[in-house]
Amino acid sequence: MTALSWACLRSRLEAAQLLLDRGSDVNHSDRTGRSPLDLGSFQGSSALIALLLERGALIEHMDMNGVRPLDRAIACRNINVVQCFLRKGAKLGPATWAMAAGKPEMM
Repeated sequence: MTALSWACLRSRLEAAQLLLDRGSDVNHSDRTGRSPLDLGSFQGSSALIALLLERGALIEHMDMNGVRPLDRAIACRNINVVQCFLRKGAKLGPATWAMAAGKPEMM
């Protein structure tokens, strides 16, 4: 994982912004296909997600298992990030609905 990936996983907005300002690749994927946007979806803030999207992160990127950042945010019950993705135009798919099953706050 890159330094940007770690910053996003740990929800370090200022570190992510600095790394992006210094030329980090916003769409670099790790061995399992997870991008910084995917990793930020776990427990990141909506401000971090908005920054990544503003800098060109691919909102519909899928990891090796076919999981998109929106689906991951739903699975982690990260409501603020889910709302951010929906405001930015993330598409709802079958995996999205499967992840939301049994989570009434996500519906």
